[in-house]
Amino acid sequence: MNSGIVGVVEGLAALVSGLGFMFYATLIGSVLISYILVGYMIMCVGRKAGLTEDWMAYIPIARQLYQMQIAKCPWWYIFLFQGCFVNNAVLVILCIIFGALFKSMPLTLLVVILWLVASLVFTFFYYRKYYPLFGFNPNTAWLEIVWTFGTASTILLILMAFSDSIRYRADGRALSSEMPVFARPEQQSERRSVQQPAEDRTVARSRAEITGVDGKYAGASFDVSDGSEVVFGRSASDANVVFDQFDTDISRKHCSIRFDAAAGDYVVTDTSTNGTYLNGGKQIPSGTPTHVARGSVIYLGKSRKNSFRLG
Repeated sequence: MNSGIVGVVEGLAALVSGLGFMFYATLIGSVLISYILVGYMIMCVGRKAGLTEDWMAYIPIARQLYQMQIAKCPWWYIFLFQGCFVNNAVLVILCIIFGALFKSMPLTLLVVILWLVASLVFTFFYYRKYYPLFGFNPNTAWLEIVWTFGTASTILLILMAFSDSIRYRADGRALSSEMPVFARPEQQSERRSVQQPAEDRTVARSRAEITGVDGKYAGASFDVSDGSEVVFGRSASDANVVFDQFDTDISRKHCSIRFDAAAGDYVVTDTSTNGTYLNGGKQIPSGTPTHVARGSVIYLGKSRKNSFRLG
C-alpha cells in the first residue's frame, strides 16, 4: 500500500519535472486569471453600491478595503477578514512572535485558534451586513463560514455581479432613490389601448410613454407623462432601466430621456461610448440634449439590438 502511494507521488514529481517551465507558467497563469476574474466580479458589485474606484478591486489589500466600503464597515475589519492578505499576514506574525519568543507550542496553538475563531466571527458579522444590502436574508452569511470549498459564496458573487435583478439597497431603499425605478419586463402588466374621445385629445397628447421594441425590454413600457427622466445603462447606481453587465454595447450610463410637455416631444441626451441612434442610422450628438419627435425609435449601441419607441 505504502509503495503504491510512493510510486504515485514519484510519478507526479517526475511529471512536474518533465513539464518544467510550462507547469509553473500554467500554474501562475491560472492563479492570475482567477484573481482577475474575482476582482472583476467584486468591481461589478462595487459599482452597484455606487463605488467608483474600480482599480481597488484588483490590488491586494485595496481589494479588502473596497469590500469594506461596499458594506460600509470600518477599514480595520480587514485585519479580521478571513482569508485576506492582511489577516493571513497577522496570523504568520503571531506564530513567529509566540513561537520564537515564548517557545511554547501549546501557547502558540492557543493563540492561533483564538485568532482563527475571532476572524471567523468578524467575517460572519461582515456578511450579515453585506448580503441584506443586496436583498438576501442575513442568514446567508453562514455560507461564508461553512466549509463549502468556496462554491456557495462564488455562486452568490456571480449572481450579485451579473444579475440586473439584484440591486444594492441602503437602509432598505434603492441607492439612487432620487430616480424612479421602473419595472422590469417580467413585472409589466398587460396594457390595453382605449380609444380616447374627441374632448380628451388634449389629455392624450400630454400622455407620454416609452415602449421597448426589441431587446431585453421588448414589450415593456415606461410612463413618463410626469416628466420623469429615464436613464438607460448597465450601472444600477446611475440608471433606472438597467441592463446586464454582459451587454457591453450598453455603457454604464448610456443615455437619458425625458418628455418635454411644452414642446410636445422628447429630449434625449447620449452619454455613451457606442452611441445612441435614430431611425435611418442617424447618431444623436454625444453630451448634447437633443429634441426627438414623438413616434421615433431610438437604438442603443452600434448593434441596434435594444430599441425603444418614444410614444
